[in-house]
Amino acid sequence: PKSVWDALAVLRLRLRCKEVGIASVRGEGTTLQLRFAPHARLTPEAIRLLGFAFKGLRFTPDGATIPITYARLLSQVEEVMDVFAKAFAEGRGAKERASQPIRK
Repeated sequence: PKSVWDALAVLRLRLRCKEVGIASVRGEGTTLQLRFAPHARLTPEAIRLLGFAFKGLRFTPDGATIPITYARLLSQVEEVMDVFAKAFAEGRGAKERASQPIRK
């Protein structure tokens, strides 16, 4: 039944959130609030790029707000999470490169 598929989709989303670095997902009125785990933060550059790529969504270093107006909300959230995963990985890579000593 559809209700079982919907429950499985939500479970898949929760597991993906944990994998990516999203600590919580909450519906608030007409928006979906994503809060990142303490180790996952967006850089100012990532926020700027995400703002260009996803018009109508709001991004901060520690979260995102997605309006619940999309016909395919679940697929939209999954698409945004894939981008977050790449942004977090890029941020971790930049921090690691910055902490390494300069070799001559």
